[in-house]
Amino acid sequence: MLNSTRSRLVRRACAVGDWMRRTPVAFSRQGAIQATVSAARTTAASAARTTAAPAQPFLWLFAGTFFIGVGVTLYLRADLGAPPYDVLLSGVAARVGISHGQGGWLVGSVFLALAFGLGRRPRVNTLFFILLNGLFIDAARPLIAQPETLVGRGFFVALGTLSIATGLSLIIHGGGTGGPFDMTVRAIADRGLPPRAVRTSIEFSVLALGVLLEGSIGPGTFVFALLIAPTLRVVEQNLSDLRAGRDLRTSQRAPSSPRQKRTVRT
Repeated sequence: MLNSTRSRLVRRACAVGDWMRRTPVAFSRQGAIQATVSAARTTAASAARTTAAPAQPFLWLFAGTFFIGVGVTLYLRADLGAPPYDVLLSGVAARVGISHGQGGWLVGSVFLALAFGLGRRPRVNTLFFILLNGLFIDAARPLIAQPETLVGRGFFVALGTLSIATGLSLIIHGGGTGGPFDMTVRAIADRGLPPRAVRTSIEFSVLALGVLLEGSIGPGTFVFALLIAPTLRVVEQNLSDLRAGRDLRTSQRAPSSPRQKRTVRT
């Protein structure tokens, strides 16, 4: 009895350890997608996704950036602090006198120029990643009212985290890139530096610069930093399970070849 209980505890501990190892180590939305995309590049599933029809990755990107735009808007309407990357965008937007989405275009263009200068050429999807993110944030903001109670604002933070994680997961499963942030991390890592250290350093630098520019920082910022990686992991796993189930059902429905039919008759 004691040995059986101990074995179950060991198996559960191993499962938790494996889940934690697979969870991306990042605290911003750009860092989370970069970490996950970087890990996915080494898997056969990712390679299979990137061979999809040319229009399919764009559809995933469109849906993903829509959810990201809604999630960021929920955070901004909650007024409890923006996600870490958006702290910088809000600071830039306030200083320059532009919208939050336009601030995303400006900061994304800076990352894009930096990566290009370091030898990384952008793909078309990377440009659409910047464009659509800004468009959906600015489009969703007039449609979502600010909650009046603290409970409502807290609900917006939780729902915003889930929405952003869903958007990131959709982009990842479409075989998309992590945008200009991902390009910059890879360009610097090409110089021989560890990608995780590069990613974390840039994340902290972005947050620090946002604070210096008096961007929107608060308890919601730290909630997002703690929850985005595990939430993305859960959403991505569920999406992978749904896709695997769909592929299995499709393979089961596929008609057998004439040769297989002859074998069955005999």
